[in-house]
Amino acid sequence: MTSHPVLILGNGPSLKGIDLHRVGMATVGMNAAYRYWHGINFRPTYYACLDLVVGLSHVDAIAQMVEENRIRRFLLRDNICKQIPSSPRIINYDALRASDPFFALDPITTGSHSLLFAVAFGYRLIAVAGVDLNYQEKLEDARQVSDKVLEMERTPTSNPNYFFDDYQQAGDRYHIPNPVPGMHRESWEKAAARAAESGARVFNVAETSPLDIFPHLSMTDFMALAQRSDLLTPPKTAA
Repeated sequence: MTSHPVLILGNGPSLKGIDLHRVGMATVGMNAAYRYWHGINFRPTYYACLDLVVGLSHVDAIAQMVEENRIRRFLLRDNICKQIPSSPRIINYDALRASDPFFALDPITTGSHSLLFAVAFGYRLIAVAGVDLNYQEKLEDARQVSDKVLEMERTPTSNPNYFFDDYQQAGDRYHIPNPVPGMHRESWEKAAARAAESGARVFNVAETSPLDIFPHLSMTDFMALAQRSDLLTPPKTAA
């Protein structure tokens, strides 16, 4: 276990206003947010991309992040692991899921399983920001290429689903957010239950987030809680 806190960086609009350089804790980032990180010279502690379509759409950028050696661990699907140079910092999610029932939760979403990722690394005080679960399912700038897959025809001038407008760009492919109604909420509820069973305390620290699965707590109060070591398991070797 580690007594240090960690922040799960969802990519929803409620992440706006959070200065990533000032969060003061480990972070888990995901998917195409690297486009924003590059502009502000930021990298998260951990990175996850578990969508089979999104991963292939960003495989070159993921490979570059692995090569630059600024992120501690990557949680990636097997189809991505087969296309980029191997690294001891890469964890193959499909192999992990097959060997560890802790990760065998359906549906698989990058956000909810990033929470499991943090718990598996021993974090027991966890903040979540940018997880809003209020997707606009179909954008005018996207076209449908199969039953469950969309492709951006143009880079949106305004994207209501993310904390920066060009998160998705022309040519990006991605799954319809909720091919089954409520899929993302279900995934978060299951991950939340598993995290609680492991003794983790999870809080939503984004002031504007409508997510009600976790209790809301201001970032200031969360950090004050993190300093109360009596509430946490004494630290061992950090992940």
